[in-house]
Amino acid sequence: MTAENSDVPSLTVTELGAANYIASQVFHHGSGTVLKHDLASYLLVARAVYQAAMSAAKESTDAEDRAGYQKVAYMTAYNIAANCWPGWSEEGAAVTNEQRKLGAGFARAHLEIVSRLDVSVEANAYWINAAHELAAGDHEAAKRMFSTCADHAASEGARDVEEMAGGWVAVVEVLQGIEGAEDELEASTRRLVEMGGDGPFYAEQYGPALAVFGS
Repeated sequence: MTAENSDVPSLTVTELGAANYIASQVFHHGSGTVLKHDLASYLLVARAVYQAAMSAAKESTDAEDRAGYQKVAYMTAYNIAANCWPGWSEEGAAVTNEQRKLGAGFARAHLEIVSRLDVSVEANAYWINAAHELAAGDHEAAKRMFSTCADHAASEGARDVEEMAGGWVAVVEVLQGIEGAEDELEASTRRLVEMGGDGPFYAEQYGPALAVFGS
């Protein structure tokens, strides 16, 4: 029995979007008996939201609703991929190898959806995929993805994201032991800080990642 021929209504785009938001808020802050950074509990809810959104998008006959459900799906996929990335080095957060691999799969799903929809978030889609390549230890694939992220950011006019992605290329090269990479990373970090806005936030992410992946 489906929701359409029962007394149980399907969740709307707005409701699924709210569920994705609530899941992320609980993960980052905790709530009731769910502890902060309880990744296993978060994944149960977030994966259910993703599957429901994808199913609703497939079944919808309304183009606007279908696009809305797909947006919820790609936003949820990005959040899952980000929360399953071990490079944040946040206190109390722990990512198992299985969860990291799951996150990499959702990073690819996110990129596939946004590429198909031709929306202006492709730079971030390439960033999260690059980040997971870095976590997997594939430095060359990570550099290619970070460079593609920079290219998309440049075409979107997102100068800070372009600079941020270039800094990540330097991070990978520092990990590879390439001469001059540390100087380039320092210069990129300085430029991001001078940009203001999100620049300082982006610049703060390099250090923890180097500590995690350089150990």
